[in-house]
Amino acid sequence: MRTFLFKITLNLILLSIPVTAIQPNPLISKFQPIYASFTGSPTNLVNGKFGETAWTVTDSSWIAIKLRPDISDIFFTWNSTNNMWSDSLGNPRDCAEGLPVPVNYLLQVSENSTNGVDGTWKTVDSVVDNIVAARGHRIAFSGNTWIKMSVIKGGGKIDEVEVFDMSNGADDTWFFLGTSVTVNTFKKPVQMKTFREYIIEYVNEFNPKALPAFIRGGIGCATSKGFAAEINTILSSAGNVAYCAIEVGTYDAWGGGNDNVADFTNNLKKIITACKSKKIEPIIARTPATNPEKTSWQINEGYLAAIDELTRKYNLVPGPDLFSWFLQHPDELADDGVLPSPRGGANIQRLWAEAVYKLYDPNAPKRQRTATASKKKSIAKKKKR
Repeated sequence: MRTFLFKITLNLILLSIPVTAIQPNPLISKFQPIYASFTGSPTNLVNGKFGETAWTVTDSSWIAIKLRPDISDIFFTWNSTNNMWSDSLGNPRDCAEGLPVPVNYLLQVSENSTNGVDGTWKTVDSVVDNIVAARGHRIAFSGNTWIKMSVIKGGGKIDEVEVFDMSNGADDTWFFLGTSVTVNTFKKPVQMKTFREYIIEYVNEFNPKALPAFIRGGIGCATSKGFAAEINTILSSAGNVAYCAIEVGTYDAWGGGNDNVADFTNNLKKIITACKSKKIEPIIARTPATNPEKTSWQINEGYLAAIDELTRKYNLVPGPDLFSWFLQHPDELADDGVLPSPRGGANIQRLWAEAVYKLYDPNAPKRQRTATASKKKSIAKKKKR
């Protein structure tokens, strides 16, 4: 009976996955001509490598990138070197780190500049009182060849700026919203490959132009309550992407009890509903296991059941099973027994890619638009971790 019910549940989950495959949004800014207000070469800002310091933001500083003239819409992203995505959103509590970021800035386009300074510039988007360390902007670009970020007020360091071609839609845009686990996964040095690199590898045979744009949104010590209370601001601050990949539950479940399961469930409902209302597809990972030998507690299964039930109820694409992975690989957790080590973080990026890569396959039947258990095993055996 249990096997029968499991098969029915699995089929319902697989049937929920969208029919249309993700359409590529080509990266068009890599190694393109870039000019800046600061002394020295700004090339590192468009070299495709995160984690390098290239732009120390100050009041009235700017960068400008020259692009192809045949693009109607773009997705402009910038990423700060800060660990935290926000010091105020998501209720980070003691994890706040004093976030230096661009506070007020403009995005401008030009059709006739030659060096980022001359020519006619038009403001197409503006941000006031920014409180996040990475952001995406969808911009109408027809008739233009330049995109410029002009900081009016702010600080911090930006290590990469990317521009994607959105002329055929904005399918391949992702926001990774999570706790300290996501901070350690996406903002620390990666030992193996990134989510993007895994996706490119997995989908090469059926979608060779795929190249996901993604915003790193880890907030230390965050809870589902903090996310739910400000989810609309969170999503708009990220850039209203197509997919919201969510990791949450560690701090809700802290200590191993199940007292917060009902609140956790209601908070996730609010998050899911908010995403859906903005036409963003939420995908929720199963909360990572801890190492009880170091924490003396484990994630209560009530939280995992809540995630599983909401995934079924709202017909969501199933997220990666981080609980099972770290239950079987406690050595990939840091000394605190909670956060992933660099290797653990790299495997989280891989697990996210394995959970969603079939969304890119235009030929996959509807019920196969997710990685099956056997496929995941075959992929895992092929890859050197």
